[in-house]
Amino acid sequence: MNIKKLEGKERFDAYMTAVYCFHMRVEDTEAEREKYEADTKEDWGAFDEKGTLMGRILNHKYDLYLDGSTVRAGGIGAVATLPEYRDHGVIKAIFRELLPAAYKDGEVISTLYPFKHEFYRKQGYEVLTAWNTYSMRPGLLCRYRFDGEVKKWESGDRVSDFKKIYDVLHRDSIWHWLGRKKRCKVT
Repeated sequence: MNIKKLEGKERFDAYMTAVYCFHMRVEDTEAEREKYEADTKEDWGAFDEKGTLMGRILNHKYDLYLDGSTVRAGGIGAVATLPEYRDHGVIKAIFRELLPAAYKDGEVISTLYPFKHEFYRKQGYEVLTAWNTYSMRPGLLCRYRFDGEVKKWESGDRVSDFKKIYDVLHRDSIWHWLGRKKRCKVT
């Protein structure tokens, strides 16, 4: 089994593997071919001895806020194995190559939404948190005021402007206010 990062035509083959495995519909195959062959996302595949793509995993790189700091992360997606290659260790083999390479590239966390927890536990994943529930008295929110304006992000808008706002809101979030000792009067 040969594991490697995909490029060019291999990316389109990987996309078509996902189309097949996830029962997706493709309206314009040639447009999709052009799109995926030019794509730059980190896409990994496993090939048999004849050079046939057996399965693939996408690794979407992103920044994650963790305990007040930004860390590099990878989001696993589009995990697909052709039916005739299932139960042959294809995805496990890809993970064995992908995860160390991602770590070496600076990713300290790998995330995913698993279809089956037991399967991904075998690859080293675990549920970080199932659900958080918070309850508080409304009076704790009395210091939190909003006097700005709201603008919905539109396709084509620069993401950097929204990221700046998000970073400020993250830093000055409600949790900052809840940590203050001074009490406020509920009106």
